[in-house]
Amino acid sequence: MAIVEVCTFVCLSMSKIAEQLCSKRESEERNGREKRIAHTQITHIITHTRSRGMGALNHKIKKENKTKSRSVGRPAHTLSLLP
Repeated sequence: MAIVEVCTFVCLSMSKIAEQLCSKRESEERNGREKRIAHTQITHIITHTRSRGMGALNHKIKKENKTKSRSVGRPAHTLSLLP
């Protein structure tokens, strides 16, 4: 009878240990998932919000035109046959 009790105790202990190991792994996976979600939410907030203080600094910055002005001696049409 003692052998049966020992086997029962070992089986129950092993299942308890296995359950604890599985729950620990699942907990670590959940924590990793939550950290990734929090990180993406923070970067989304940083990139998609504007602070009002920075707007006051940017009013002096002008956009640089990609095309040059034609009033500097560049003709609107390049017809070299006309005098």
